[in-house]
Amino acid sequence: MHILALETNLGKLKKQFLAEGEEELLSTTRHIFAFLIPIFWSSLLTIFLLSAGIAAIATGIVAAPLASLFLLAWLLFFLYQIAATVIHWRYHFLVVTTEKVVVIKHRSFFYQDIFPLHLENIISTRSESQFFGIGNCGTIQLTLEQKKELGSSQEVIVDYLPRPSVVAGVIENAIVLKKQRVPVDQGPQDQAQKIEDVREKTEEETKEKA
Repeated sequence: MHILALETNLGKLKKQFLAEGEEELLSTTRHIFAFLIPIFWSSLLTIFLLSAGIAAIATGIVAAPLASLFLLAWLLFFLYQIAATVIHWRYHFLVVTTEKVVVIKHRSFFYQDIFPLHLENIISTRSESQFFGIGNCGTIQLTLEQKKELGSSQEVIVDYLPRPSVVAGVIENAIVLKKQRVPVDQGPQDQAQKIEDVREKTEEETKEKA
């Protein structure tokens, strides 16, 4: 489904970036914590404001129509925040292929940001756990090759990822496969077998950390 800048069909997004002969190794959305944590804090603030508004009306500090208008405005904003948080959670994607890493971000119905990062430009990957490792949620950090015009290396950080160590491992394996593709004595069958090995390893690690 396509709504303004929001594309909910990951398959359509993949077609835009998968070249002929390029194969997908891993696709993932964000961890459920990407929804629960923001909603928890927004709910606490909503409860506080609702309690304060009711108390202000009961004590006569603020006129009831004015307080009701404020609470209605906040309720509409809260509903918008819920919708935006669902989009942040369900429609942020990370795709790893044999050629690149694609980070797809939807922040609302009106904003889409896509970062295709070619494997040859990735110097290193690092994964870190979030929330003390609860729920196997974490971040990965990709350090990109230094660019002359910037004068320093860039870093791309993707947070709220399920099984971040598995994701980082797949990216590292994809980089190795990319480098091993250079020798002329390696046939397509050898390369296909290595890709299949990476997929099998990813499935095993995913089951172990589920």
